[in-house]
Parts: sequence; structure tokens; C-alpha cells
Amino acid sequence: MTITLLTTLDEYSPLVRALRATGHVDALVATRESADSLRDANVVMINWPYILRQDFIDRQRIVLNVHNSLLPRYRGRHAFTWAILNGERELGFSLHVAVPDIDAGDVVSTVRFPLGDDEDVMTAFRRGEEALLAWMPPALTAWVRGELPRMPQDASQATYFRKRNDEDNWVSSFTEAARVRNLVRAVAPPYTAGAKCRGPRGEMLRIATAAFAGEAPATAPGTVLARDGANVTITCGDCALRLVIANAESLGDLQPGDQLVAGEP
Repeated sequence: MTITLLTTLDEYSPLVRALRATGHVDALVATRESADSLRDANVVMINWPYILRQDFIDRQRIVLNVHNSLLPRYRGRHAFTWAILNGERELGFSLHVAVPDIDAGDVVSTVRFPLGDDEDVMTAFRRGEEALLAWMPPALTAWVRGELPRMPQDASQATYFRKRNDEDNWVSSFTEAARVRNLVRAVAPPYTAGAKCRGPRGEMLRIATAAFAGEAPATAPGTVLARDGANVTITCGDCALRLVIANAESLGDLQPGDQLVAGEP
């Protein structure tokens, strides 16, 4: 069996090179126009951003897709970000059969990796690249040999998540420190420009990192307790939270007693 690999990854990337080294990949397709011409192919998609039409699936022998979640959970877009937002400690990838419904086809293989509470989305991507490199080549070989059974997904366990944009990066409230920290981790630079809130004069502040900083006095959520350059410690509901502000120049003369403001402007 020969495989056509659909991917926007560079042909010299370690993963693509490793997959081609298995001897099973005979063609590499990087554009939607080139994919449209495929017929009667065994297709595997990795990092393929384009929505598949039913007629494309129908005219191939089979189409497999690599999705960055442990299906059936986190179907849809930006799965790592949504998982970190929800405090997940285990991420992964699923190799599944492509069907018209989003990420709903039978799963043939998965790989898992841990993510600590103090690790962000950039760590998830790095660890994910390592997991893919170790998992995909042998998984591809096992599939070609007929060693991977198709396992239907349990639709009752499925969750779906939409595409995110920068407007989703606003801190909605400073009442729960864990929720704020998870948002900061999930959208950490340079993946996005970072989580954001407002300073006391309405200036937009980008948060690079957030860490628990012990107990907080009984003050309003968002109250500045201390500042050291770009480091700002605030009351965050159940505890204090130390934020590192990426655009520290926007802090101006911020000082203890000032208020950071959550919520969209």
C-alpha cells in the first residue's frame, strides 16, 4: 500500500522526513488545488487546514486524519487551547477515519502525553511534536500492515469546540485564580499575543505568564498588591496571582491599590 500525505508541514520537517523514511509515502501534497486532483488514493492528513468535501472523501480509497485531541473529546478547532483552558493534564493526538462530520470517524490509533499545571500551550506544541515523531511512523506502518482495528467513537462522550480569535483572550473575571492562570497558559505568546485585561486608565495589558502567589488579603478582585517592573501581583479571588505583563511600558506608574479590570471593554 502506498500513501499520499496531505500536509502544510515543510517537506524537510523531521516528521515528514520520518514518515517518508517508512517507505509507505509515495506522494506529498501541500495545496488544496493539488489535493482536488487526487483519485483512488490512500490519504493521510497531518496539519491540513482545509475542510474536506464529501466528494473528495468518496473518490479516495480511504482518508485518515491526525487530530490534536484524544477523540471523541475536543473535536473541532484549537483543541490544545480549549483543553488547557479546561485544566486538562493529558493531551494527545488521534489518527481517525475522515468522515463528513467533524472529527467523528473511527479512531485507529492514539498517542498521549502529560502537561503540567505550570506548563503552557507552547510546551504542549513542543511535547506534541515529540509525541508525533515517535508515534506516527510506526502507527503508519502498523496501519499499512492491517494491524490497527477501527474503533468507533462513543458519540455520547463527544465534545465540540469552535475556532478562537483574539477577542476570546480577554480575562473575563479576576474572581478565580485557576481560571485566569489557565487562560494565560492556553494563549501564551508567541502562539497568540497573550491574555489581556485593562489597567486602571483603560490601557490594554498583555499577560505573558501567571503564577499563584499565596494568600491574598480581603480586597476586591484585580487589586494590585505589589509591583516590581513587569511583575504585578494582584488579588484574584481565592489567592494572590503574580502576572508578568508583556507590554510593561503600558503599566505607567501602576502601584499597589490600583485596580486591573477584567472583561471585554
